[in-house]
Parts: sequence; C-alpha cells; structure tokens
Amino acid sequence: MKAMQKMTLLLFLMTIYFSAFAQKKSIIIESIPVSGDEAMNYYNKVILLDSVKKSRTSIDLFEMNPYNHFRFNSIGKGFFNGNREYFIDQKDFQKMFPENFKNDYKSEYKEQGVKFDSLVLTSKISLSNFIFNNINYYNYLAIGFSMKVKPVNGEIIAGTKSTVYAINATGKTLYENETSKYVNSVAITNDGQLLAFSYNSGWADDELYPSGICIIDISNGNTIYEKNEGIINGVWQIKGAIGWDGIMDGMRIDFYYLETGKIILIQNELPEGIIEITENTCTFIKDDGSTFSRKIQEGINIISN
Repeated sequence: MKAMQKMTLLLFLMTIYFSAFAQKKSIIIESIPVSGDEAMNYYNKVILLDSVKKSRTSIDLFEMNPYNHFRFNSIGKGFFNGNREYFIDQKDFQKMFPENFKNDYKSEYKEQGVKFDSLVLTSKISLSNFIFNNINYYNYLAIGFSMKVKPVNGEIIAGTKSTVYAINATGKTLYENETSKYVNSVAITNDGQLLAFSYNSGWADDELYPSGICIIDISNGNTIYEKNEGIINGVWQIKGAIGWDGIMDGMRIDFYYLETGKIILIQNELPEGIIEITENTCTFIKDDGSTFSRKIQEGINIISN
C-alpha cells in the first residue's frame, strides 16, 4: 500500500511538473526529412513559443552556424546535413589554424594539415534534448556547431573547431564559446545552470586529441568538470543531472554529474530509461509512462531485475 501511495504521489508530482513546464515560454525543434527518409532528418529551425504555444519567432540553424558563412569557394550543401562545404587552400588553412590554436592537438598530428595544398571544410549541428517520454518542449537549449578540415580525397583530419551556445526560451544567448575540439554532442540541465559537451575527432585511427567531456557553469562560464580518458560517445541530460557513457574496470558505465556536483555511477541493465537522479534515488520511466525508483549507493550502482 505504501509503495502504491508513493507511486501515485510521484505521478501526481510529475503531472504538476509537466503542466507547469508546458505553461512557460518554450522551444521546439523543426527538422527536414532528406529524401523522405525520417531516419536522416536534419535540424532546420529552433522555434520559440509563447505561453499558449503560439510561435513568436524562429532561429534558422543554418544561418546561425558560423561555419556556413565563409568567403571560400563553396562546394554546395552536404546531402546528409544541409550545411555548406568549402574548398580551402594552404594559406586559408594556416589562417584558420595558427600554431597557438593547435595546443590541444597531439604533437604527432599538429603539422599534418600543412602537407596538403587543397582541403575540404565541412560542418555539423548538434542539439540537446530531454529524455522525458513524449516531452517535445524545452525551456533551454544547447547548440553545438562543429567543423573539420581534411584533404581532398583524403581521410586525414587536419583541423577542427566548434562553437557551443546555450539559449533560453526567449532566444537570449546565455553562453557562447569557440573551442579547438570537435564537439559531437551537447546537453543542458533543465534549470539552465549546467552546459555540457562531448568531444573527439571522431576517428579512432586518427585522433587529434583524446575523447572527452566538458561541463560548464553557465552563470560564469567556468569549466567545473572535464574528463578526457577513454572513449566517450556522447552526453545527455535528465532531470537533475548531466549523463555520459564510459568504461570503468572493463564495464560499460553511465556517469551522472548531479546539479549538486556529486557524480553517480550506474550500470543500467534494465530496458527502461532514467528520467531523474538525486543523491539517494534513481527514477526510471517505462514506455507506458509509469515510473519506479531504485536507491543510490556509493560506488558503482548495478541496476538489474
């Protein structure tokens, strides 16, 4: 009976939370299907809504992308992502990637770009998203624009840059910064306090720098946590935490950085997704919307049936 009462209370609180969430100004994402294949959609616009879900304005992501507006010779737009591609020469490359910019690159790769006279510049867009079932509206959004340069007809990665943003539902920019890393995913806590991104060159046989993640305090722009050991595929957000995947003692582990600064380690062997973590409790949600919780302990929390 007590368990049922707790579940009923939790569902009631979630209903209140989502109802309050829906009444605020919010953000939705518009995407464009490529060749009718929904699996190949790419993001087009960030649409800002008022409190009654009417569109107030929109942000064109391709116009916002700083790597879509070079004066280099444009090849056109990439089929899979809609961003512009460019040819650049060695002079352009040296301007874009001066020596001081390559400090994060591994020493054996710092000079690989100077070996080629003609290179291709391409970019991509990453957006944060919540992992709540059937929740399509956001109060905050993290956006990552990443670009890489490689030789024409070659696979060697000669240089990378990314610009990471955080915006709120009014369209105000809360954070903006360029990094020499190639950002491949972004996340932002649903209170708009923490921004995270994962980075790597994306090619296991040609890494300019180790894979890693970075978590930033949006209020002051300071990096409060960074890890660049092992393979990190991406970051995500849930209520109360930033998550990322990694390996510890040979096991695949999900790490969660709580808004309190504590790090929780979970090996989740259940099919259900995690929607919230506190220092004491991990809450899961099933496909039907029902939830259940498990206690959090010190060390690695192996959660299974």
